Amino acid sequence: MFHAQPLLAMQTMPSTPYRALPLRPAFEAASPQHGEPSLFYAPPYDRPVEDEFAWHLVKYLDERSGLVYQHRAETPAGPVWVDFVVETLVPVAEGRPPLLRRVGFELTAEGDDADAVALRDALLVGTGALDALYRFDSRSLLYRLHDALAVVMAWEPALFSDRGRVNLDRLASEEALAVRPRPQDARAIVPAPRADEELVDEDDPFALPAAAGEPLVVTRFTAAHPGAWAGFFAQARAHFGLDADEAQRAA
Repeated sequence: MFHAQPLLAMQTMPSTPYRALPLRPAFEAASPQHGEPSLFYAPPYDRPVEDEFAWHLVKYLDERSGLVYQHRAETPAGPVWVDFVVETLVPVAEGRPPLLRRVGFELTAEGDDADAVALRDALLVGTGALDALYRFDSRSLLYRLHDALAVVMAWEPALFSDRGRVNLDRLASEEALAVRPRPQDARAIVPAPRADEELVDEDDPFALPAAAGEPLVVTRFTAAHPGAWAGFFAQARAHFGLDADEAQRAA
């Protein structure tokens, strides 16, 4: 949610390139939002799908991570609230401080404007508020949560614990496990499972007959590969009156 003027409708996407943003040393980045213990399911959540997402996500993440709900991300255009943000420290060379990595997760609600969402996501990544942002459709996610996390795991295995990766390999569908997105890809599509396929645990609310599902689309904007969002960011920057220097300083 923005506390700023609304985004304009999408127009022709500019092709202006934008530099990749490096990860920030943890001591230079904003302080982590989580405390100890930091990785836990902490209801209430505003929507049932958020409740289910949090309940499952904490089971699979690396134990050294922190999970923040309704994270307030500061941007030059004003604060933006992100459904979930995972904060984790990334080790680097010996003797150097670790890097703080922030990965956001947005659960698109019915009626959200796709064009405004793309500009919003590009603003979050382009100004350095997040290092990566994943977006799922809430309706698809409700029935295919394990598949969605398996796709994220294909992009970022280090985000998950060893046990979490093993469990997702067991619980996700064959179609999801077959998806192998490239680092620069901004979208992965998982076809609906075969109609005769049933998921593992009939007591699990996500383990419905596959015919109840639809193709699952996972979108990803990441600072390391700006080609997918540079045009959207240029539009957001122009709409909010941010010059290049201001946007670069925010990162």
